[in-house]
Amino acid sequence: MSEARIRGVYAARHDPAVDSLGAGDRFIHEQRDAALASLLQDEGLAPLDSKRILEVGCGDGRVLGTLRQLGALEDGMAGIDLLDERVATASRCLPGADLRVGAAFALPWPDAYFDMVVQFTMVSSLLEAAERRATCNEMARVLAPGGAILWYDFIWNPLNRETHGVTLGELRTLFPRARVEAQRLTLLPPLARVVAPLSSRVCRLLEQVPLLRTHYLAVVRPS
Repeated sequence: MSEARIRGVYAARHDPAVDSLGAGDRFIHEQRDAALASLLQDEGLAPLDSKRILEVGCGDGRVLGTLRQLGALEDGMAGIDLLDERVATASRCLPGADLRVGAAFALPWPDAYFDMVVQFTMVSSLLEAAERRATCNEMARVLAPGGAILWYDFIWNPLNRETHGVTLGELRTLFPRARVEAQRLTLLPPLARVVAPLSSRVCRLLEQVPLLRTHYLAVVRPS
């Protein structure tokens, strides 16, 4: 498994000097989080306050923080990430959560432990098919019967050679015999970063063009 490569990619991507959100990224996050809140309701996954939730590739805890705003409790949250400095940042924001440094393909939790497993733009950083299969197998292993995997990731990202998008077909292959409900969203990030400082309304109009939406937000329910 290419842990060293992934550590390097994420260390560069999350340089503290450039990690604050600009207008384009704020637009992307706001649109994504609104879609996430609706999806949780539509799929019967809310309320979150009684659920054990794991984020694989939790980074600095932003996604878990969003889930907390949507009703999840810190003492029911867990997360894992390769970079210890990112886990340290997440721990300061979410002191009641179980946050650990480690690899996604060897999760340190027992079988069927979580009601929901979350991954946001982590699997697309795994370039080898074997890495992806091992990681998704682990996500399914720790998921309790009747639980759901919450997925948000690139379909394509031509400007970043350190990622490889996940198509809907591949997502279904990674979780065979699972029910997958997916929606396409997120305006092409480089375009959003140019347009959003000028007009959020134009961003919303551009996001209606299917070819300009670069991610899938999905709920995966393994059988």
